[in-house]
Amino acid sequence: PRGSGAGHRGEAEVSGGGGDALARLRRDAVESIVFHATPRSLLERNGPWLLDRGDGALLNDADGREYLDALSGGVFAVLAGYGRHEIAQAMYEQAMRLPYTSPYGTTSEVTVELARTLARLTPGDLSASFFCSSGSEAVEAAVKMARQYHQATGQSQRYKVISLRRAYHGATTGALSATGWSPGFGVFRRAADPMVPAAGFTSAMPPYCHRCELDLTFPGCGLTCARTIEQAILGSDPELVSCVVVEPVMGTAGCIIPPPGYLEAVREICDRHGVLLVADEVVCGFGRTGTWFGVDHAGVVPDVMVLAKGLTSGYAPMAATVVRREIADALPVFLDVHTYGGHPVSAAAALASITVIEREGLVANSATVGAHLLELLQGLRSHPAVDDDRGIGL
Repeated sequence: PRGSGAGHRGEAEVSGGGGDALARLRRDAVESIVFHATPRSLLERNGPWLLDRGDGALLNDADGREYLDALSGGVFAVLAGYGRHEIAQAMYEQAMRLPYTSPYGTTSEVTVELARTLARLTPGDLSASFFCSSGSEAVEAAVKMARQYHQATGQSQRYKVISLRRAYHGATTGALSATGWSPGFGVFRRAADPMVPAAGFTSAMPPYCHRCELDLTFPGCGLTCARTIEQAILGSDPELVSCVVVEPVMGTAGCIIPPPGYLEAVREICDRHGVLLVADEVVCGFGRTGTWFGVDHAGVVPDVMVLAKGLTSGYAPMAATVVRREIADALPVFLDVHTYGGHPVSAAAALASITVIEREGLVANSATVGAHLLELLQGLRSHPAVDDDRGIGL
């Protein structure tokens, strides 16, 4: 942080009317807002962090300090940066023209154009988008899509889901069910018990070479981590498994990058057992890994891709579940609905954000700057407190 503000983050002891107003605002925030995953004791002691404005990669708080935002909004969402007038202008113009459409058989030109754009950017024949409001909803839509596809193709017995330990797929019940246990996520799972169903969800070994669960070493391991997905399928009865859900790069678990050949092996396993492959690109999509999507590094085309966060650069809530043409054509009706699905103002934000990313070459920049940062990080390997360094893009 830099700037002239007094005290530390959250401190409300500032003299003058402005300080009194900020202190009151912090007190009111604690009393009237239920904060996400933040201990109330911490909020009561320090108050919430009051942000005031942003510009580019910089944030300013209500106390006048300026910060470099190295987490893209704290949850990896603000990919195009703060203060993008073209995104705000696109949202304003769409809101004045048509702010809302019903999700039932209704859409708008801007939402159709976004679907066309996603079909162009995503790999292979991923070409039909189901729009909703968050990554958690989009993950659940992917699981529903897989199950309903199998029902429509005469395989209604397929309902089980395979995911990975240490994976994070969201906060709603189905997404939490696919979230694999780890020390960091256990609290979220326990908070949802017993609502999170055990039946139908099975976890396999993550591709975490640095802390391999079996103490194996790549490449001599023969990609055992991928083979455990097949073991999970076999142990769940292959005829009952609907889909495998993976993050191409496991972001929330600590930037776990799979070894070369891993995603290709998972794709082959899914194909061999008639199981759909779902790529959760909520965190690593839209250039964060140095390619448009994480699967692009392996040249793998999933059956379903889940997008959110960077889709709109955080300017409006929106997510998309993008499926291959074969899956979309097989569904006589997709039984899922969200009030704000395909929201025109959010679609305008997404199109404007994607335009910024393309026009300014931010995907290639992510690869270039990310390689430079990783090289600098590798210089810390000799320090006794550093156990590993890894990165891909930004």
